[in-house]
Amino acid sequence: MKRLKCLVVDDEIEGINTLKSLIKKRHDLLYAGGTQDAREVLAMIQKYPVELVFVDLHMPHIHGLDLIRLLVDQVEVVCCSADRVYGAELFELGIAFYLTKPVKPELFHTAIDRVWQSITQKQSGGSTAVLPIGLEDYVMFKVCGGSTLNLQLIDIECLEAQSDNTIVTHTDGSHIISLALADFERLLPAEHFIRVHRGCIVAFKNIASVDNACEIITLRNSASKEVPIGRTYKANVRDMLNMRVIKNR
Repeated sequence: MKRLKCLVVDDEIEGINTLKSLIKKRHDLLYAGGTQDAREVLAMIQKYPVELVFVDLHMPHIHGLDLIRLLVDQVEVVCCSADRVYGAELFELGIAFYLTKPVKPELFHTAIDRVWQSITQKQSGGSTAVLPIGLEDYVMFKVCGGSTLNLQLIDIECLEAQSDNTIVTHTDGSHIISLALADFERLLPAEHFIRVHRGCIVAFKNIASVDNACEIITLRNSASKEVPIGRTYKANVRDMLNMRVIKNR
């Protein structure tokens, strides 16, 4: 079995040791080293090539975001940080996973699964677009006006395009997020969300009903809001919904 050589970059030795311990427990990973100085990373991977780098965000000399921008085209990157503010931006950069501190072993294993998925996808010539994150994962989104919203994807009910932003309706209300709908869609697990027309994506769990002509979807938790189904999306919507319909034998 191929083993991925891993480098850990964290200005705190405790962070390095935590990941070192988790890496050494997996048969498909090989701990290649750790450094508390982000300035050393590029020279290290040139001298001792690795396939996976774990990067902390807040480090002296070089911010983790800047380091990740230099690394993502060379190696797989997993971000490890207690700071959720950069979640959406990090996934746009192309990281494999965003681990929040303190690192939970079960999420560490999920991160490695995502890394292998990304590697397989690239080797097969598929798109290197960002892999969707899990429904239970929290992501920090920038809200128009400057604030931030910490949101689980499972709480999202509907997304609507508004120029280069997205109106996100969720269980606690709605916000205008500084992220285009097309970019937002890349973060969503396809088995739980569906685009119903050019400017709207809905969560399957929030679909209350669909009319017989498959032209209107009524949403469950948004004051029975009705959403039109675009003509070019109708066949896909019908097929996806039919897969979920329980039928008599």
